[in-house]
Amino acid sequence: YDLPWSPTKYIPFYGGADHHDYHHYVGGQSHSNFASVFTYCDFLYGTDKGYRYHKKLVAKMKDDESEKMQ
Repeated sequence: YDLPWSPTKYIPFYGGADHHDYHHYVGGQSHSNFASVFTYCDFLYGTDKGYRYHKKLVAKMKDDESEKMQ
C-alpha cells in the first residue's frame, strides 16, 4: 500500500509500493528492482531505466489528460 502518511517515505532510496508494483507489472521482462529498499543499486547499475521511462510516460499521460479537462 502507498499510504501518504507512511514513515517509509522518509527512508532514503526507498522505492515503496510504486517501485514494487512496476516490478510485477513487467513480470519476467524486468532486469531491475533489486528490492524496494535497494533502489540505489538499480540506479547505480542503470537497471531502472524502464521504471524511469514508465514513470515519465505516466506523468505525461496525466498532464495531457488534465489539459483536455480544462
